[in-house]
Amino acid sequence: MPVKKQLRAALLSLALGILFLGKALVPGHGLLPQDPRGFAPFRAGLTADELATIDAETVPHRRDRLLQFLPFDTAVGQAWASGHVPLWEPRVLCGIPLLAQTTSRAFYPTALLFALGSPAHLYAWIFLVHLVLGGWFVYRLARVFGAEDLGALLATTCFVLSGYVVGHVHHPMILFAAVWAMPALEMTYALMRPG
Repeated sequence: MPVKKQLRAALLSLALGILFLGKALVPGHGLLPQDPRGFAPFRAGLTADELATIDAETVPHRRDRLLQFLPFDTAVGQAWASGHVPLWEPRVLCGIPLLAQTTSRAFYPTALLFALGSPAHLYAWIFLVHLVLGGWFVYRLARVFGAEDLGALLATTCFVLSGYVVGHVHHPMILFAAVWAMPALEMTYALMRPG
């Protein structure tokens, strides 16, 4: 499979991902279902117009991203930044074993990025990287299964803009697992192919 054609699939995924994520990639914004200032006690210091804007932009479900994943990811990032393995976090939920929480992703490669800055500001960029990887993997898988170049690019477009991706923007670990399942499928197909 020519590298140049694979690069086109990755660039298509990047362009579509940037369009999809929009202002969440801009500094000062984040990929969160609700502005954290919408919660008490921060809410008390906002004007009625600011509150209306925050409430209008709120995703009414999937607040796990804000109330669970953000504290977990922040704790993981702080542990890695201080040179410790994120084993236990006493400040969340009366203490939790971060290492045993699959949603904390303590050993997922992006966890190291959380040591560099606020996870809230990194979420969109991490999601974009996975969209590009996913689009590239879908392209490769489609080609392995016999699709022509145009068909594989269509498969890439369908993946990046799919309801599955949109539905998991605030539960990223589900999407991340699906992204890594595709090269596993490609390798399995290669191993099981006759000859």
